[in-house]
Parts: sequence; structure tokens; C-alpha cells
Amino acid sequence: MKIRPAIVLLIMICTSCSSSQKKVVPLSAEFALGKINIITKMQQAEAGNELTLISRYDLKKDKMGADLNNYFQYHLGDKIRVLIGNDTIKPSLSYYVPLIDEKQKEIDCKYLLQASDLGKPKRIIIADSVLDLNKVDISFN
Repeated sequence: MKIRPAIVLLIMICTSCSSSQKKVVPLSAEFALGKINIITKMQQAEAGNELTLISRYDLKKDKMGADLNNYFQYHLGDKIRVLIGNDTIKPSLSYYVPLIDEKQKEIDCKYLLQASDLGKPKRIIIADSVLDLNKVDISFN
């Protein structure tokens, strides 16, 4: 009989935790080889405000050539920039995250922002002509 109140309490805790979390809706855009979904996270760091962009690429092709895989792993992350007003910010850190699915690629980038940049509108610019990502236009606050 002591188990029943514990189970009820556990259910109440679980339902209140799940309802208090917000569902994150990714920013998305289409490009020649598929679709890009980007999730943004802002957090306070020692050096200032840190913006993290988690960009996942859902590709139409199963197998990509070695050159294109190499491009995703080593070069594309440096080309993802954030435009705030007239200032273009390069990532202070970018890294490729290997995924199990061959049709998905993920690149995470971190940017350091000034306190004055927090309320301003931001745009993601990808300076890329290999995958035609330079045509992608994603804005957020």
C-alpha cells in the first residue's frame, strides 16, 4: 500500500516536468541536395554570451563521394557565419558530429557575442558555392 502514493507522486513529477519544457522548433531551409535544420542556443559563458548553432543537413543522396564527405567534415563549419547588423561573425569553434544515418550530417558552431548584440536580429550566412548553400537565408532573434 505504500507503493501507490509513491507511484502517484512519481507520475505527478513526470507530467509537471514534461509540460514545463518548451519544444524547440528548428529553423529550416531547402538547398540543392536536401534540407537544413538549425537549432540555436544562447548561454552565458566566461568570455561573454555564447551562441551555439546546431545545423543538421538532411540529404537526398545515400552515398556521397569522398570529396563531399571531406568537405562536410573539415571545411563547411568555417563557412557558417552570423550577420548581426553590419557585422559578420565567424565561428570561434566549429566541429563535425558524426551520425549513424548516411543521409544526415551535423555541424555545430559556437560564436561569442557582445551583450549589445543579444536583442538584435541575426541572419545565418553560409559562404558556400559547392553545395549552393550561399542561397540559404535564415533569420532569427
